[in-house]
Amino acid sequence: MNMPFYVKRPNSLFLALLAGLLFMVGLQDRAAGQTTTFLTNGLVLYYPFNGNANDAIGTNNGVVFGAVLTNDMFGNPNHAYYFGGNSYIQIPTSTNVFGSEDFTISIWFDPLTYPNPLVNSQAACFLISKGQNNFELSTGSLTASNGMNFLPRYALGNNWYTPAGTFQTNVWQHVVAIYKPSAGTLSVYLNGTSLALSGPGTTPVGTDISVPARLGMRSDGTLAFTGYMEFVRIYNRALSSQEVTELFQFESGAVSEIVIAPVITIPGLAGEVFNLQYETNLQSGAWMNLVTNIVLQSNSFQYVDTNGIGQPRRFYRTIPQ
Repeated sequence: MNMPFYVKRPNSLFLALLAGLLFMVGLQDRAAGQTTTFLTNGLVLYYPFNGNANDAIGTNNGVVFGAVLTNDMFGNPNHAYYFGGNSYIQIPTSTNVFGSEDFTISIWFDPLTYPNPLVNSQAACFLISKGQNNFELSTGSLTASNGMNFLPRYALGNNWYTPAGTFQTNVWQHVVAIYKPSAGTLSVYLNGTSLALSGPGTTPVGTDISVPARLGMRSDGTLAFTGYMEFVRIYNRALSSQEVTELFQFESGAVSEIVIAPVITIPGLAGEVFNLQYETNLQSGAWMNLVTNIVLQSNSFQYVDTNGIGQPRRFYRTIPQ
């Protein structure tokens, strides 16, 4: 079983990856949401939190109530929001965003505390909620304050929860919750790894509730979350397990994807020696050398992968020698 991957707040992932794995791609702009097809197919709402709570792919801009802009997991200022336990961001009601039968929720979060069952009888702090038991994802559950809870649609018996020890406090983590009633399935991933779920034996099919959604607390103003959030995505379809892995890898900075023009710009320090590798399926782990024993002559190295042009998908990383 893969161990969970955690990102310490706010900057250690970036530094660790820069030492041996991180690279940049000239045509990519992750912060602006200019990503490739596997990230944008079915994407109906995207909050990158670039200085505000605006929707980067539509007009469903969030309205901020008390949440405060702060550093993101890479240390970039004003690229994440802090929720202080009595704050939230309201998402407009939209059938385009919330009306789909199948959907996916993707959120990076850094909780400062676990829900306290002595104070909070439901032992839950909501990352997102659109009416009680509808489009809800929380830290904590009735069985474990360090588990998670997913209530996808308003229907009886629609509560699924993850095992104890699912998430940690004071670290950035990536959660993806997928509801696919068209196939009778439901799943929750943490940092690209599928979690065991307990709940109903069948997948109830409910309908949406016509109330605005909230990030940071339940829609009725209760069960507030204390911590940080960034990169909030909602899809009107169910992502595949491979897409979840790729989304986690991409947003964590571990890899970037190139589809048409694979011009790779690698930052570093003059004199560093490394191998450049590529992979076509992040789940296989079959990294292959593209160029070996590269010696940086300056503070960056650019390489054009002519064999990657026209390929459906290639990922790249560097390994120090």
